[in-house]
Amino acid sequence: GLVIVTDGVYSVTSPISITKEVAVRSVNGPDVTTLHAGGLCRVLFMAQNDAIFDGFTLTDGYAVNGAGAYMTGGRIESCIIRNNRDNGTGSGAGVWMSLGTLRNCLVTGNRAGAGTWSVGRGGGIALSGGRVENCTVARNATGLSEGGVYKTGGSILNSILYDNSSPASTNINTVTGVTNSCAPELTSGVGNITSNPRFLDSGYGYGYDFLGGNFRLGVGSPCFDAGTNATASTNDLDRRLRPVDGDGDATPSYDMGAYES
Repeated sequence: GLVIVTDGVYSVTSPISITKEVAVRSVNGPDVTTLHAGGLCRVLFMAQNDAIFDGFTLTDGYAVNGAGAYMTGGRIESCIIRNNRDNGTGSGAGVWMSLGTLRNCLVTGNRAGAGTWSVGRGGGIALSGGRVENCTVARNATGLSEGGVYKTGGSILNSILYDNSSPASTNINTVTGVTNSCAPELTSGVGNITSNPRFLDSGYGYGYDFLGGNFRLGVGSPCFDAGTNATASTNDLDRRLRPVDGDGDATPSYDMGAYES
């Protein structure tokens, strides 16, 4: 089935649960279509391998593990997952995933370890399986480790993990299964880089207190054309076609992160 959601801010008082084969899409994307949990519950639960959730902002979720989205299957794409928080000692305040695909998403301003600021792993994402593809994970926070991504399985491709905050493993805890991506910790691996991605605006604060931000790539970004074209995605978070020639060498290639140049 197909569910089309028009522009607006929608209150979520119990988690949206996707357990059947369905495509849920907004008309005009996440900048104008928001699902707001009001600090009451998780925003989204995805548990069907063929389900698609496309074009929303998921915000102000509150839960143990995956306050923004909890994934055991399906595909979340072209979403902004921001300012969600874990309510205890869980992991993956923005997204917790064991299967499925997270694609062309901005994960920012999420915090794991709410209330006990010495616990929590994976402020942005906790990944034990599945695939993170062309995502930007920035300005998330934890009290223990992995402000960006706590990875124990799965794969990460064409993504930027930068400007996150935690006492240890600030952006990600391993290079295994990570390719064509950008983070200070990615000192090895195929196509990985450690350079500053040069966001247009990194915003202020970290985790649930994060404000502002524009995570499109600025002039001279090393992430232009640094991804691989081996991906099923043909549009970025702004719904622009990928790839374009961002570095001026006359050969279009995918940019790293959620936004194409």
